[in-house]
Amino acid sequence: MEDICELSSERQHFVNRSLDYFERVYDAFGDKAEFMVAEVHLDRYLQSWEEKLAKFSKDAERLERSLEHTKYPDDVRKKLDTAQKNVESARRRIENAHERIARDGEVVPVAVGLFMWHERELVYFSSGSDDRYAKFYAPTALQHEMMSRCLERGVTRYNFYGISGVFDNPEDDGRGVLEFKQGFNGYVEELPGEFTLPVNKLRCGVSDLAHKLLRR
Repeated sequence: MEDICELSSERQHFVNRSLDYFERVYDAFGDKAEFMVAEVHLDRYLQSWEEKLAKFSKDAERLERSLEHTKYPDDVRKKLDTAQKNVESARRRIENAHERIARDGEVVPVAVGLFMWHERELVYFSSGSDDRYAKFYAPTALQHEMMSRCLERGVTRYNFYGISGVFDNPEDDGRGVLEFKQGFNGYVEELPGEFTLPVNKLRCGVSDLAHKLLRR
């Protein structure tokens, strides 16, 4: 999980949590902290596109034969053009799948999430994803799975947790996170926030420095 979160932290410019942090979360919360991983099974993906290629190829061959005796050649040519495009698209996907398998293996973890269960809500606490596999929508699959589990448990509130709070700047680093969460038709709750009032400035300064050095 920590490795995939690191990819997101580099892309979105935030400091990633350490492996030790996630281990301490599990030790502290046990089953209330649920670590989820979404995988892409490239072997199955490859097989599905090989089957589609066989079907598209048969369709194209059938249409080519029908051109010889059809009364409506223009209609057949349009269908043939579509079939041939499908064939080329399937071949590209198959080639891409072979390249991915050679590089990453047949089963690839591409998105992770840390979800915190509460009696009245589920908190989507932390996550990361491999942007090279963005077209597989693995983070969305994670959300669907956990929302389904909420319904099964009778938990009526799903907390997407934090956003940057910037709504009017499309160039904001947190824009992608905001749009992802808005895509689930959620709503924003603005909270008062937090502040730190040091009662011992020396100890507070030493603590801040230690956190920065340890990246905690």
